[in-house]
Order: sequence, then C-alpha cells, then structure tokens
Amino acid sequence: MQAEPSPFNDPPSNFSCAEDLLNYSDKAVAEQLTLLDAVLLKRLRPHECLARERASRKTPDTVQGTICHFNAVCARVESTLLGNLNMCSSLRLRLLIKWIDVAQFLLVLKNFSSLNAVISALQAEPVFRLERLWSSLPADKMAKFQQLAAVFKTDWSAKRNEFQAGVTTPPSSRSYAGFPKEPTALKNAKRITHRRSHSDNPGTVHGMIPYLGKFLTDLVMLDTALPNEVTNKSGVRLLNFEKCRKEFEILAQIRLCQSAAATYLIEPHDHFRYWFYKSLRVLDSEDW
Repeated sequence: MQAEPSPFNDPPSNFSCAEDLLNYSDKAVAEQLTLLDAVLLKRLRPHECLARERASRKTPDTVQGTICHFNAVCARVESTLLGNLNMCSSLRLRLLIKWIDVAQFLLVLKNFSSLNAVISALQAEPVFRLERLWSSLPADKMAKFQQLAAVFKTDWSAKRNEFQAGVTTPPSSRSYAGFPKEPTALKNAKRITHRRSHSDNPGTVHGMIPYLGKFLTDLVMLDTALPNEVTNKSGVRLLNFEKCRKEFEILAQIRLCQSAAATYLIEPHDHFRYWFYKSLRVLDSEDW
C-alpha cells in the first residue's frame, strides 16, 4: 500500500520518529485522527457504498479513500511498535500503553473508525505475538484493552441468517452507529473520561464517526441474500422494493453519521499531520 501524499512541503524543525508520538497528549492524538476521519466521512457519497455500485466503478471512489485511511491508521500503530527493531522494551511498552489510552479517547469522541483501526492493529499477529510485551502490560491497561476490543464483537453468522430470512431490526431499536451495546464497565470508563474531556475544553461539541466497514459488510450481505428482482404470481419480474428499502435504511444511517461528523470543533495540528503522513514507513512481510 502506498503512503498518502503529505499536505506539507517542509518538515518541522523538531521532527523526530516513533517516539514523537509520546509528545502529544492522548486526547490530542485522538482528536487529530478524528478530524482526519471526519473530513473523509463528509466527502463520502453514500450511494457508492452499495455493493453493485462499487463493483461497477472503475475509478477510485470516496469509499476507497476511507478504506485507505483506515489501513493507514493500522499501519501507523504497527510501525510505532515494530518499525524500530532496536527499540528498548520499556519504550515499546510506553507506546503500547499510549495507543490503548488513545483508543479510550477515540471512544469518548465516538470515532469508531479509528478506534477499530487501533484495536485491529494491536490485535494483528505481528504485535499480538509479542508475548513479553503484553505480559508486562499493567492489569488495568489490559482490562481496558479487552473492554475496547469487545465493542466490535459481532455475530456475523446471525446477521447473515437475518438478511436471508428477510428480517431486519427497526432502525429505532439499533444503536446509532450500528454497534452492539457497550459493556457496563466500558460505559463507566467512557463516562469518566467524557467528563474529563469536557472539563479540559468546555463547550466542545462531539460528533460521531462510524466504522464504515460495518455498513459495507451489511450492504454486501444484503446484496448477496436478496435478488434485485422478484417474480409475482402472474410471472412478471418486478424490482425488489424490499431490498431497496433495506438498502435505503442503511444509507440513511450513513447520512445521519455525516451530519454528526460535521459537529466536531477540532483545530488541525500540522506537526501531528506531518508525523502521521511522513514519519512512519509501512511495514511489509520482511519486517515481521
């Protein structure tokens, strides 16, 4: 995967490497990632999420931009932990704790896209197989990591059967981002951090950014389970309005998320953006 072009021409004078991440607060990192996600989400054209629309397009669409950014966040997390083979164990542990704490703030900001990217990167085999690193992680940080990872556990088999049976949950009974309900412990941790966040910057309005992959998966399953046309009793082939209705419900949720993303009030940080786009190379299989 090619790295995204940097919007900055010259590097800042105090630019360093992976350790530079520790110079930012957990909240600042989460906010800057959220700002990048919000820009991409607002540019998204919801109809391009449809499975048949994506299959017919030959040029990059707005969906691809969001996917590339998700992969970039995963790459940045892995690069900070694995990019320097000579990194001391204590520094690598500090970086691991840093990303877990950043993930907590991403939850507070309701940025489920970068939250999932960070958790996915930490669960990736090259990182997760560092047994000594994970064994040295404090118990409270490990518990926090497990709680954050639990947010994205979904029974895809049950969802597939739901689509095939033609049954969908009414939108009013779903969670806003389409995710399972949070564990009680996670709700409490989120509430505490949320109060701290507001006390640091009172008056800030928090939006919401979904994990787009969840919607894309739902749309692919829907497209696979239901035909585009149905045959009535007279043998006439008609458009499957039930499928269209379900697709519309999913696209409507995406539009609601776009409106929510527009409410973020976050100032861009040029130095962090330069670090994100340029400082860390993408790892390949030889590094693993």
